[in-house]
Amino acid sequence: MSQSNEIRKGSRPIPLPFLILVILVICAILLLVALQLMTTFTTDDYYYACFWRDGFDGFVRRNVDHYLTRNGRVLVHLIAQTLLAGGMIPFAIFNTLSLIAIFLCFMAFQSMPGKKTHGGGLLSAFLFSIMLLGLNYNVLKHSILCVSDACNYIFPQLLLALSCMLLEKCRTSPGIPLCFFTALGCFLSGATTEQGGIMTLTILFVSILSELIVQKRVGVFRVFLLLCSAAGYLTIFLSPATRARAASELSIPGIQNGLRQFACNFASPGRSLFVMILFCLVIGTLSLLNRKLPRVLLLGLPVSATLSIGYFSAQSVALNVILFLLFCGFMLTAAVIFIFKTPYQKSGSLLLAGLASAGMMIFTVSSSVRATVPLLICLMVCGAFFAGECYEILGIRFAGKKFFHRATAILSVCAFFCCLNQAMPVFRGVRNNYRILQQNELAAQTARQEEVFRYRDYLPPYYLADLFTSSVFDRLFLHYYRIDDVPVEYNYRVMEFEKTGETTLLKDGKRYHPLSKLVKKHGGKLFWASNEYLSITLKRREFIYNAPCLYWTDQGTRHRVNVVQDIINYENSLFVSEDFAKILLG
Repeated sequence: MSQSNEIRKGSRPIPLPFLILVILVICAILLLVALQLMTTFTTDDYYYACFWRDGFDGFVRRNVDHYLTRNGRVLVHLIAQTLLAGGMIPFAIFNTLSLIAIFLCFMAFQSMPGKKTHGGGLLSAFLFSIMLLGLNYNVLKHSILCVSDACNYIFPQLLLALSCMLLEKCRTSPGIPLCFFTALGCFLSGATTEQGGIMTLTILFVSILSELIVQKRVGVFRVFLLLCSAAGYLTIFLSPATRARAASELSIPGIQNGLRQFACNFASPGRSLFVMILFCLVIGTLSLLNRKLPRVLLLGLPVSATLSIGYFSAQSVALNVILFLLFCGFMLTAAVIFIFKTPYQKSGSLLLAGLASAGMMIFTVSSSVRATVPLLICLMVCGAFFAGECYEILGIRFAGKKFFHRATAILSVCAFFCCLNQAMPVFRGVRNNYRILQQNELAAQTARQEEVFRYRDYLPPYYLADLFTSSVFDRLFLHYYRIDDVPVEYNYRVMEFEKTGETTLLKDGKRYHPLSKLVKKHGGKLFWASNEYLSITLKRREFIYNAPCLYWTDQGTRHRVNVVQDIINYENSLFVSEDFAKILLG
């Protein structure tokens, strides 16, 4: 009896808020897995899925040709090719485990050894998971839901996170096996992508600089790791295709255009603006709670309020650029302060690496939302970590107060259901298009017997790419299903007008005209940030297409119209319906 009483006295029940947080994190992870299992394929997916088709010899031959003619991202494409050969189940499991590992490794990298915790890490995990769940579909489709994009922009973060964790382990308990795997991790992390490589180099350089400032010396091993990462990075640029692309993109006008593209794809409403606002808010709050931090970090509070203007003012490219530059200025300031004046040096190096990834894409002019994913992951991980630090401070101040734990539980449940409400339209849309994908797969399997392939178009906007609107896509899709020689019954008709030289599409009884020629004909300007974000300046008015809606202001009145079915990307050119054209021309 006495022994059992001692056990009861020694055992501490799990607090209810922590139990609720664990359940909500598990629910968010399961929802993300379900969403990935229903994703559709896109052009590059069909291309990479065929690399293993002719066995190992064909796999090697195709990769050598790919390295010489397309780009030098060998490692990430090897992963994509292998996952696609296995189907969506291995991808969903691998990608979800990658996101979990990224969070855990970066948290371990940032955490201070020996520090007693009060549930801050669990709150960080909850915030990271619901931020993933609440991402806008325009971001999801270029990261978590696309196999090729996930391998190009999430997998490099996994290798970087593992390398950072190993780097920290080497500092506390060095050993030959651990040092070997750390060097290998740094090499592989450098060899992933242009962004992954520059992020690895940045973190290693900051670690060397910090060691030089604090200990007045530079460790030989850290310099060796930097060289390993640089050697891996070099393998990307040894590809003739990578060098040719970089040379063609690098110019002053190209950099200016790249800045505008990145700002629109990252800092506009419906992209990652809410993550930027939350990050600045958390940094300002942490500085408010922790008096030991420099007071300049309190600027996070007014900066977050200023960034909120993006949700309430009329949308414009100029506003996106201003808000993005303001945020980068604060993020750079916070990173430098964390590195040199606080115990959060590793968080500062991670933030600096995120900025380096953005700079790399601005210089290389990548007009896509997927180029913003590395910076987004850095912000989400660091923001969740600092929110956990805020919770730790509050947990100490309100120790033993029941209302604090109750408030944590209530706010966590409310936050989860808010993100779930944001995600439900995405789930319904992706599920409907998954059914269409299954019907198209069945049609592809019976196309040879029927001597024609009839397909169904996906329902906008919850899909990755239109079917059969690109000759490249046509070829890859048909080759994947081995029906290259089977005629296709297209759902649209292309009409060429010899007198005007104009191409017009006819689909579902509606005519679609080339947008660039329409804008140019009426003396306007078209800025193409991505397929999901356009700026059209016409008759002294700026129209913003921020998928799925078109926004403009006329005589002080703001207008918003869902036009996702009125715009088509055909052969890498945008075509708009006559209804869309009437809006532009007034």
